[in-house]
Amino acid sequence: DVGVVPSQTGLLFLDILKGCAQSKVLAEKLLRSEKLFRIFECVELPDFAVSASAFLVLKDLLTLFPALLVQCVSDRKEKFTAAVAHLLTVGSGSQKKKSEDVVILMVTSEPLVAGFAQSEDFAKALESLILQKDQIALKASVILKSVLGHPSVTAEVKNVIGQPAATKDVIVEVLGECKASEEVIELV
Repeated sequence: DVGVVPSQTGLLFLDILKGCAQSKVLAEKLLRSEKLFRIFECVELPDFAVSASAFLVLKDLLTLFPALLVQCVSDRKEKFTAAVAHLLTVGSGSQKKKSEDVVILMVTSEPLVAGFAQSEDFAKALESLILQKDQIALKASVILKSVLGHPSVTAEVKNVIGQPAATKDVIVEVLGECKASEEVIELV
């Protein structure tokens, strides 16, 4: 449990987990385990070295083997989607940009997009990122396009973006300022 061990021990443990995450057989064991969600929690630890190391483990787990990821989290889609949505909201601006990069890589996996397209929490996390403006908003618009343009997007998710109406106006303005695609602006 990285959250309660000394920093050096935690870093060593996370280094071992990073090696495991890069092996398909070992990554599967991590992805099927409930301990996957502890790694998400470790990204939020106050020790920068530990949180950064945990993020690198998580990045590998979420991006190296997309088909395996889909297979392993399919029975826990809601919990997984909530953890990813929360990941987008934690840390500094720099960390949020890195989290967005990971999510952009993930949403290229068709089966995963369906889960995100049905999550109001994920939509709210994207909306929050867009409201931060600049590069964060531009990257979030790429993810938003995949989610809102997906056939399985729910009416609830479509309605949660830009509510109340004043927020929608600000979102459209920010998307225009950061030169997001017209398709994204129309979807909002």
